Amino acid sequence: MLEDWTACRTSRNLVNKEIRLAKKRFYQSRIDEASGDQKTTWKVLNDLLGKKSCTIKINELKSDCGVTFTNPEENADYMNKHFAAFGPNLASKIQVIEDNITPTEMLTKKDSSFNLKKVEASSVLKLLNGVKVNKATGIDKISNRILKIAAPVIQKNFTNLFNLSITSGVFPSDWKIAKVSPLFKSDDLSNANNYRLISVLPTIARIFERLIFDQLYTYVNENNFLYIVPVRITTTSFNPYCLT
Repeated sequence: MLEDWTACRTSRNLVNKEIRLAKKRFYQSRIDEASGDQKTTWKVLNDLLGKKSCTIKINELKSDCGVTFTNPEENADYMNKHFAAFGPNLASKIQVIEDNITPTEMLTKKDSSFNLKKVEASSVLKLLNGVKVNKATGIDKISNRILKIAAPVIQKNFTNLFNLSITSGVFPSDWKIAKVSPLFKSDDLSNANNYRLISVLPTIARIFERLIFDQLYTYVNENNFLYIVPVRITTTSFNPYCLT
């Protein structure tokens, strides 16, 4: 009986060792495959740590000055104003050290001028083929999978649409509308500071923005227009619900 028990424990230990090694190889291969993709890497790590994502319901929010919101519409409105204040809040904390510098002096003077050029269908097709099918759908409800599958057929239509926007100088208003969701980080659920917003624009808008960005970024770099100004940040704060 003792020999049998010893043999059983030895076999059990060997099996457990092989299971641990198999898990290690499995997760190592998944992490290697996700190299450069932070979202996928964290997904693998959370799976390894046993962390599962869950939907958080926001029942109430409290402002810094003690105002409590419980109505869903009030919660959404407060969350919107809270994060919309981030810009003015950050701007109020930044003081440029070189106080006398003007916006014009921040730019290197050049004889050349920047003009948007019409985009090529090949560039549009490349970006359509490069969209990630697992990304969230924007408010237009056109999925990335559909755009990627239909890319060879729709590339010319989108190219014409983009070029029309460039020549007319009009960016479609619907492309400016994002689907915004608050993502809870940790700690107190009623504190808006414990959330970060995820904004999902229509994929087609982001493709157009990328095309414009590539042109502008190339021009700025070729002409050395980037100028770094040293700044210091103070500790002042701003809250739209605590104004008197």
